[in-house]
Amino acid sequence: MLAYFIRHAQSENNARADSDRVADPALTQLGEEQANKLGKWIPNLGLTKLISSPFLRTLQTAQQVHLATGLNAEVRPDWHEAGGCFSDYRPGRMKGEPGMNRSDIEGRFSGFHVADGIDEQGWYKRPDRETYAEARVRAARLIVEAQQEFGKTDDRIGFVIHCDLKRFLLESFCDDWIDIPMNTSITTVEFTPDDVRLIEFNQVDHLEPELHTF
Repeated sequence: MLAYFIRHAQSENNARADSDRVADPALTQLGEEQANKLGKWIPNLGLTKLISSPFLRTLQTAQQVHLATGLNAEVRPDWHEAGGCFSDYRPGRMKGEPGMNRSDIEGRFSGFHVADGIDEQGWYKRPDRETYAEARVRAARLIVEAQQEFGKTDDRIGFVIHCDLKRFLLESFCDDWIDIPMNTSITTVEFTPDDVRLIEFNQVDHLEPELHTF
């Protein structure tokens, strides 16, 4: 299996100071342009499956992949960004927020397959922020689970995810230094039953230089 880890397009939080960030931001106008460019280019990968984090910014990015390929995203909560969904970025005051619920996602992204763990109360079930140590453990588990689920297949799967999660996923099996990936960058990883191997990091051939953002 080939996995293509795709960071979402620029979100409103990416363009804000930390003190102004919100729990579940949408894409910026520039982010929408990045996602549109990604969608036009993505058929080159020959994707057979599409998996997305349940955050709005990843769903909006995955929507452009869906429009270009016809693939309906599987919305899986475990692929959320490190830290989870929370409000108030001040230390000691971070509060867990539920995120979008099943009806929100199904109403806005018709045809997407929403995981059973996402109910009408939302997808994030913690009252607090996930720590980075916990996120690294989750990322390592996701790599193992992906290898078990897809390692024996010929699938080519697009995972629309996030910056820190993407780095933690790669750090769980790769000894190389993992830099910050650009918005809508594509990182290719090969899964076999016996191995997980980084093929290419931070590919942004679909974006003009003026659209490169972090």
